[in-house]
Amino acid sequence: MVQRHSEPDMVHDLIEQVVSQWFEDLGQKMVQVARAAPSYHQPQQSVRSRGIVRTVV
Repeated sequence: MVQRHSEPDMVHDLIEQVVSQWFEDLGQKMVQVARAAPSYHQPQQSVRSRGIVRTVV
């Protein structure tokens, strides 16, 4: 009974950890792109190509 109860909790915690980590990474990437964008505003094409490269990577 105890094992049955704790296993789903462990799985749930793991999923929560992975998801929150993924969102954290995503948020950091978005912040980096947002910070980088103003400095690239002059040539607009390089902004787009760079943004695409970043999203793919």
